[in-house]
Amino acid sequence: MSSLARVDNAYLSAPCSINHLWAYLTHLAYMSSWSRTQWGELSYLYSGIPHPLFNLFYGDVDTLSATQKIEVSTLAKKTPSLWLQKEKPADVGTDFFSEFLHLKNSIPVHGLTFETAHKVGNLVSGTEFHLQQISTYEELSTFDRISAACFGHEAGMALEFMRGLSLKKDRNALQLFLIYQENLAVGAFQLFCHEGVRGLYWACVLPQYQQKGIGTAVLARIFQETQSHGFNHLVSSFMPSCMGVLKHFIPREIRPLHLYAISPTQTLSHG
Repeated sequence: MSSLARVDNAYLSAPCSINHLWAYLTHLAYMSSWSRTQWGELSYLYSGIPHPLFNLFYGDVDTLSATQKIEVSTLAKKTPSLWLQKEKPADVGTDFFSEFLHLKNSIPVHGLTFETAHKVGNLVSGTEFHLQQISTYEELSTFDRISAACFGHEAGMALEFMRGLSLKKDRNALQLFLIYQENLAVGAFQLFCHEGVRGLYWACVLPQYQQKGIGTAVLARIFQETQSHGFNHLVSSFMPSCMGVLKHFIPREIRPLHLYAISPTQTLSHG
């Protein structure tokens, strides 16, 4: 576990999807030595990469002092970012960012908590694919290209964001995978273990291979392996384009995440 993730233990009550997501992001930031700033209940992970996916405000803004508001507004105007609220109603704090930026509508992302005891054998066997854990820079570059095609960022940005990631299989709570079909890399995802709960993140399938059952089959395989490793829960965050898999998997909890783009120049592709 990263030292930054330990700092946030007070906020974690597994298997809460939003808290697990924040632990995952702080782990990534710690591994790559990205800047983290804290003002009371608001944190900011800053990479400087000019796309909102890679710079994130997290927490509440209604308790900021006047000086802190100036600092936050200066950073928000400088770099495309996202803002993820904690557990408050969606409209709390939106006026703050709207004072100096055009605050876009909330991005429709849901946090999900699954119990891993799904009967999924028939879902796995129906689609041919294999998974490869990433262990080389070349494979990490392939992950970057798939992410760019799915999420609309420039090639190289995800690679830069994960620049400090250890690819040694036995040394990292975060594992990256490529999805292959007929020897072609068609998708990717990450698994992160924290506080006895496994999380599925950055999952994507190339647009031309979507709606073919690949995502459903891969998720079924992840359920099998997660349960075999002794985890009772899997948490994740899904965008609308991914919600079709819920026809096959019933989550224990679905929680809307209040996520906003506060970028003055770029938007986030969210299907």
